[in-house]
Amino acid sequence: MKRITIILASIIALISCTKSELKDPQERDKQRLEDMLRDIHNIVDSVDCEDSADWEFTAIGSKACGGPQSYIAVPLAIDTGKFMDQVRRYTKAEQDYNVAYKIISTCDVVAPPTDVVCEDGKPKLIYAKISSPAKPD
Repeated sequence: MKRITIILASIIALISCTKSELKDPQERDKQRLEDMLRDIHNIVDSVDCEDSADWEFTAIGSKACGGPQSYIAVPLAIDTGKFMDQVRRYTKAEQDYNVAYKIISTCDVVAPPTDVVCEDGKPKLIYAKISSPAKPD
């Protein structure tokens, strides 16, 4: 009877584990980063962009070589302090992930946007056009 109880308890414990708990640590941590980033994007997507003056942008993420992965629009209609804390936690988590798993990336510098505009109710980041230097004759 005792053996059956232990077996049943083990089966219940295995069944109650989520898929992410069964993954290796790197996959679990990668999924956690993806979930954090999705939550951040969901906040941005929940706000209609009607006036670009109501939006800013901020750096987000961490490249393995340093610097941000990209930039994200920030709606000023939300609790920006709380939102920026989420962005900072995500960026720190990605930085820790890169170090822990010896992630490599390109070392190019991601230029910040110059502005945020509203298109079809969504924010769009505007970047300066970089022209090639003129070729000498």
